[in-house]
Amino acid sequence: MPDSGRAAGGGDWAGREGEPITVPADFRLLGEIDVSVGGRPVDIGHTKQRYVLAALAVEAGRCVPAGSLIERVWGADPPRRARETTRAYLCKLRQALEPWDAMIIRQAAGYLLAVDPLSVDVHRFRHLVATGRCGAEATAQEAYAAALRLWRGQPLGALDTPWAAQMRAELDRERQAAERDHIDLLLAGGGHAELLAPLTARAAADPFDERLAGQLILALYRSDRRADALAHYQRVRRQLADELGIDPGPSLRRLHEGILRTDTSLAAPRTGVTRQRATPQQLPSLPAAFTGRSDVLSRLDAVLLPGGSGRAGRVAVIHGPGGVGKTWLALRWAHDNAQRFTDGQLYVNLRGFDPGRDPLTSEAAVRGLLYGLGVTAAAVPPDPDSQVALYRSLVAGRRILLVLDDARTSSQVEPLLPGAASCATLITGRTGLADLVAGHSARPVPLAVIDEAESAQVLAGHLGAARIAGEPGATAELIRHCAGLPLALGIVAGRAALAPELPLAALAADLRESSARLDGLDTGGLRGNLRAVLAASVAAVRPEAAELFGRLGAAPGPDIALAAVRSLIGLSRAELMPSLRELIDAHLLQEHQPGRYRMHDLVRLYAVEAGGDPVPVRDRMLAYYAGTALTADRALDPTRDRPGHADAGSTAAEPARVVTDPLDAVVWFEHEHQVLLSCVAQAAECGADRQVLALVWGMTTYLERRGRWHDRAALQQAAVLAAVRLGDRGAEADARRGLAMAHIWLNAYDRAAGELDTARELFRAVGDPIGLAGAHRTTARMLGRQDRHADALVHDEHALTLFRAGHHRVGQATVLNAIGWHHAHLGRPEAAIENCRQALAIHEQLGNRFGRALTLDTLGMAHHVRADHGDALTCFGHAVAAFRSCGDRYQEADTLRRLGAVLLETGAVQDGCAAWRRAAVILGDLGHPDAEVVRRQLGEVTVAPVPAGLLSAS
Repeated sequence: MPDSGRAAGGGDWAGREGEPITVPADFRLLGEIDVSVGGRPVDIGHTKQRYVLAALAVEAGRCVPAGSLIERVWGADPPRRARETTRAYLCKLRQALEPWDAMIIRQAAGYLLAVDPLSVDVHRFRHLVATGRCGAEATAQEAYAAALRLWRGQPLGALDTPWAAQMRAELDRERQAAERDHIDLLLAGGGHAELLAPLTARAAADPFDERLAGQLILALYRSDRRADALAHYQRVRRQLADELGIDPGPSLRRLHEGILRTDTSLAAPRTGVTRQRATPQQLPSLPAAFTGRSDVLSRLDAVLLPGGSGRAGRVAVIHGPGGVGKTWLALRWAHDNAQRFTDGQLYVNLRGFDPGRDPLTSEAAVRGLLYGLGVTAAAVPPDPDSQVALYRSLVAGRRILLVLDDARTSSQVEPLLPGAASCATLITGRTGLADLVAGHSARPVPLAVIDEAESAQVLAGHLGAARIAGEPGATAELIRHCAGLPLALGIVAGRAALAPELPLAALAADLRESSARLDGLDTGGLRGNLRAVLAASVAAVRPEAAELFGRLGAAPGPDIALAAVRSLIGLSRAELMPSLRELIDAHLLQEHQPGRYRMHDLVRLYAVEAGGDPVPVRDRMLAYYAGTALTADRALDPTRDRPGHADAGSTAAEPARVVTDPLDAVVWFEHEHQVLLSCVAQAAECGADRQVLALVWGMTTYLERRGRWHDRAALQQAAVLAAVRLGDRGAEADARRGLAMAHIWLNAYDRAAGELDTARELFRAVGDPIGLAGAHRTTARMLGRQDRHADALVHDEHALTLFRAGHHRVGQATVLNAIGWHHAHLGRPEAAIENCRQALAIHEQLGNRFGRALTLDTLGMAHHVRADHGDALTCFGHAVAAFRSCGDRYQEADTLRRLGAVLLETGAVQDGCAAWRRAAVILGDLGHPDAEVVRRQLGEVTVAPVPAGLLSAS
């Protein structure tokens, strides 16, 4: 016996050998808040201190943030020193509880009551209820009774805060559910007679509880009081209609209908059916080559295992495209955790997307589940609702895993859900089964393709590591062609395993041509045929969605924006979205960014096949992208002349939206850059040369302002070839001038000079003085980049004469600025400033922000040559802001380099380095090699003067 004086303040109890042992404390929250040891109370202080303990005990074993603790105890308006007061209460609680092996631990995130959760009656109640729901009949009855005996009154005593009210309501709902579950169990055991009196009283106290009403009606019916049962139903129906304006729910209506027709399933359960405890073991064999997916397996643990984040009736839906390995993953998890489900594992292939068979009906699936649970064919009730009721009765309280493979729709699955917390349901399907997520708290578990390392493991699992290591290049190519799809990898591995003498390089060659790749992934059967698997997914969507799927396959580029899809289909957003969502849900399409869609590589190959003639789609898309690119280019540079060959390529284009804002234009080009490159390649391949010229012209300003010289060189070369094929000498001249510009920026001056010589000859031949002036301006730029400013000045003065003769004001302003640039580098700042002022006046009259920015940059250079550092800094600063507003990041960085150099020369080292760092970041973002040059110069600032020639960079 313990010493009576130690109950509230000491923790040692005398053992049989005289050694002290620790007796755990019992925390009680289901009534007044108290703590006891061996039935005797522990002094835990005054009311507020008890509330602090209750707020921790509810989360026993888990950290409660300090702010949450205060809010739970005081509500939304705590006293001013609530944090200090709470710490004082916690200190006193530590002293009171520590002797009884209960510690309050302070952590970085808050406070934790370190006790066994089952020492808290709330957690013990939940544990007993869970035991009742998954245990055998006798054990379950004892567990429910013990759980309900823990309730002593209103939970959490008189604690009156929003948190307490919410917690109290939640616990009351749990208690009520446990009471109803207990009654169901007693009814199933034949206790209807004993339950009549308490059920009658409870139903009178809570007349709107339909479950309670159903239990009383069933007890009356089983007690041979059929008339009373029907009368009570009518009474409940009237009350619901009069007070709430609703009808009884489906369960109560089915019970009423069953009584009317004397449904045999409502009688006391037959011993031969309900007492049979078959332990099904229906899982198919474990997949041999399964690899990886550890993160998804952990997520399934969290959803499906007791103690994870799953709730009652734990349901997980693995969804992903056909061939991604959903079934393999489900079986891997099921086999790994089969021992946790001691009452058995059920498996149903729902054949939702089986290429050779129709989907299994839910009625057929329920009958199969009943047979798996040991019910004979003769004992299966005749109507489907009774079959479902019997199935759920048999799995209630049992620890069973249900695997529903290849589900097609939510309606196919819903009747099969056990609905008991003791069971876990693992579903696979190509769609996310959104109705299950919304209506049954199912947790979606998306499954994506695997990465290269896991793909290599799959091949090695089939073929052995030695064969894979012997041909690394062929292995990498096979992995690339299979694009992370486990089914494709399995097919390739199967072909290789059947022909061990065949080099993997030969298999890779079979898959190299995209047009024949699906043939190479065809085993000849229905289930090992990627084409058949994808066809089943397409067949499951509506015809409108299937038509959209086929058209999207022929669209150019790696992805497509919603506006482009609308242009392709000719529908409004509201008309288009249902089909897009359907394709996304079927994993035939991915929305990888908001409003942008793409297909898996192999899915796209099938879409091309399914879409039929790609020419109409291609023509419509080329017209759309060319037209929109030209409007976006005009937004970037409204003063730029558009030659006739650019317009000719876009006559059929009706862009979904006309881009008028320069920043919107930059954003559009950023998003569509790769798509536009694909458009040029596709247009050149199919001979749409006018579209090539229009697309290249439309992209030129963006590419130049982003410093993407390699892309520009490739596109201008395509434009040259297109113009030659067309025999359009004017277009060829313009394309060669643009190609020369790209070569200049890439420092390929010899190639640039050759292109410019040809361009000038062509412009003279076609009689285009403005084009010729532009060629002279480009030649001057090339010479200036080589510090040959005197030679460059000759070409720019010739260009100025031609522009003035043609009354081309933009050209005049551009060349005047360039002439000023040359004079500055030749040591003639006054002449430079005068030319720049003339250029600036024209640019401002025309509203040419970009031209104004270039001229301000040149003025800054001229002032610097004149040693007017203040004016130089002002001009450079204005130029930087102007370039930024135009979206020209390269010129912004280039001017920042000059600005930084002037700052360093004037001793403003910190500001100068900051300017250079900004320039390095921009150039790095653009992938420009000068980024490293600027970083190196930054590192030399403290040990060397400003690098010579930096200010003259152009």
